[in-house]
Amino acid sequence: MEKPVLVLIRGLGHSGTTILDMALSSHPKIAGVGEGFRVLCGGDGGPQRARSKTRRHEQECSCGDNAATCELWGELMNWLEANDSLPFPDKLNKLVDQFGFVNSDKEFLVDSSQSNVDGINELTPDFEVRAIFLVRDFRSWVFSRISKTGDGVLRCMWNWYRGNKKIEKKLVDSGVSFMLVGYEEFALYPEKVLKKVCDHLGVGFDEKMLCPAKHNESHALVGNRVRLRAGELERVKYDGSWLASSSVFDSVPFINFFLKKLNTRWVYSNDVLVRR
Repeated sequence: MEKPVLVLIRGLGHSGTTILDMALSSHPKIAGVGEGFRVLCGGDGGPQRARSKTRRHEQECSCGDNAATCELWGELMNWLEANDSLPFPDKLNKLVDQFGFVNSDKEFLVDSSQSNVDGINELTPDFEVRAIFLVRDFRSWVFSRISKTGDGVLRCMWNWYRGNKKIEKKLVDSGVSFMLVGYEEFALYPEKVLKKVCDHLGVGFDEKMLCPAKHNESHALVGNRVRLRAGELERVKYDGSWLASSSVFDSVPFINFFLKKLNTRWVYSNDVLVRR
């Protein structure tokens, strides 16, 4: 098969990158590898367990197997062990070769390594690349971060601004074709947004994408653990718990105003939500 088109989903952690990955991977022509680039590069956590010869069986893949037995990743783990000194493009080509062997009918390979945007320029000579810049409403994202980390509201707001600015700049500088997708638009109106994403990728929309639990064929070895809880992805849905706790932002009205325009451009640019 010809080399697949690389689809890079990029965004901050807890912005819905895993769910979008799994929705896209339910398309007959698209398959996902979760945060596969992180596995190729190594690092702590999941990538470290996946690469460890003695712990590979502990790292679960969304296909139901683990890093040692997965038809995509199993052989790659042995190859990476012997070839870890090679540059990233060589590792990616090995992943693509194995991907073609396992998914000969797929034309797109999705990676959702969140804010990992370094080295995109290295991919363009060998691959056709499309990117999706996924941004979650700063109020929802900040509330989620405070709930999970206990960090202060100002620090979380700054991280949202700085992190998304960095991702956008690197995507623009890379020259790669990318589209903005707001998590709120995607989660509330998945069909409308996924049709726009399919137009961006150059592939027809398929209704299977709306039910990731039933049709997903991804090999997400690393990423949000929702990738392993297929029942939670029967339909794409929105977590609006932050709406009942908006008082967390009352102490920073100036920052709210400062971020409002960016929030509108990044999150609601597809004009899916009706404005009154």
